[in-house]
Amino acid sequence: MTNPRSAAPLAEPEHRDPEPPVAGAARPRHDDPLERYKAALRERFPGPDEIFREAEQRQRARRAAVKAGAAIGTSTAAAAVLAACLWFLDPAYRTDAFATAAGETATHTLADTSTVTLNTGTTLEATWHLRSRRLQLKRGEAMFSVAHGARDFTVQAGDTIIRDIGTAFNVRLEEAREDSRVTVAVVEGAVEVRRGAGREVRLTTGQTITAGPAGLERPRAMDLAPLTAWQRGKLVFDGTSLDLAVAEMRRYRAAPIVLEVPDAQAAALRLSGEFDHQRIDALLDLLPTVLPLRVRRLPDGQVVIAAAAMAAGRAGP
Repeated sequence: MTNPRSAAPLAEPEHRDPEPPVAGAARPRHDDPLERYKAALRERFPGPDEIFREAEQRQRARRAAVKAGAAIGTSTAAAAVLAACLWFLDPAYRTDAFATAAGETATHTLADTSTVTLNTGTTLEATWHLRSRRLQLKRGEAMFSVAHGARDFTVQAGDTIIRDIGTAFNVRLEEAREDSRVTVAVVEGAVEVRRGAGREVRLTTGQTITAGPAGLERPRAMDLAPLTAWQRGKLVFDGTSLDLAVAEMRRYRAAPIVLEVPDAQAAALRLSGEFDHQRIDALLDLLPTVLPLRVRRLPDGQVVIAAAAMAAGRAGP
């Protein structure tokens, strides 16, 4: 019997060349089993393009930071130079002016909490600088009580400079046709006084000094009560010559006081006592009762003081 499997040989499969792909036809999809792992890696780690892009951004940021730092450094240096120049030049940034009329006194608190009391007919200007406090007494008299501070506190009266060393002091400027005289009295602490380009002289509590045409006189100890009595509203005369007493009265009266007494006699006549500087007219009326004088009042408010003998022989009001 014949075996059917061997009756005829197996036909080999027909071999065909693969057909060329048709243009536009979809290619068969072959899924990459590693694709999902590659995607996860791309999410976690940047690719080469992204690395280069980030490196370029960091480089640009560093260049910008260097430029900004250079600009800041230049600005800081310029600011430091400007600050040094301002400190050296000591520019003014504020000015205050104070004044009193005849017979008036006033106390003011300054910008640095120092206080100043102005006597009659006084003009004062205070200028505040970056590293100093400068006051100018243009006329009259003032008492200064200085607040401690890092900046110098100076008062100029005429060509006399008074520098405070933590104190209270009185400055009086007496102006004359030829020149001026400045009297400084220290109530507490110490000051340094200089006239023009001369040497500085230090004064301490209870000392006074006068700066005149010949320069600074020698410091001297003095009873300060008469010098500062005006702060209590008083005039104190202690054997004061008539001419000096009348000069003091004139400061507190708006209308003139004329002294028609020979110089020698006016210097010889002396006046003593404590008087209210708000009542100068009452003091004038008192003069004939204590000295050989006569007082005449004119319609314009002027007062004439004459020696009693001369007054008795004069005609007129």
